[in-house]
Amino acid sequence: MGRTSSWRRPRQALRYHDVYGSYGISVFAALGATLEEMSQQVPLVRFAHLTLLNSTDLRRLGFGLEPTGRNPRHYTVSFEDLEKGLTQLVGCAHQVVPNAYFDA
Repeated sequence: MGRTSSWRRPRQALRYHDVYGSYGISVFAALGATLEEMSQQVPLVRFAHLTLLNSTDLRRLGFGLEPTGRNPRHYTVSFEDLEKGLTQLVGCAHQVVPNAYFDA
C-alpha cells in the first residue's frame, strides 16, 4: 500500500462501501514471504513507497481484517465510520519504506 497520506482520500473506502456496506482499504499481508519478495510482485511494484502496519495494532483499534480476492495475501481492513476509520489508520503506528522494485 502507498503512503498513509493517500488514506485521507477516501475513494477506495467509498467504493468498498458501495459494494459491501462498510468501508475498507486493501492491504497485503506478509504471510510466508519477505517484504523484499512481496515488493517485487504485482501490484506492489506500482507503489514507490510501502506502508507497514501490524495486524495486532489494527485489531486492537477495532478494525476488521478479512481475506479478500484471489491472492491469499490480499486482505481488507474494514471499518464502519469513514472519518473515524481514516483518522485511526493515519494515526496507527506504521513505517513507510521505499520500494526498491517500484516500476515507474
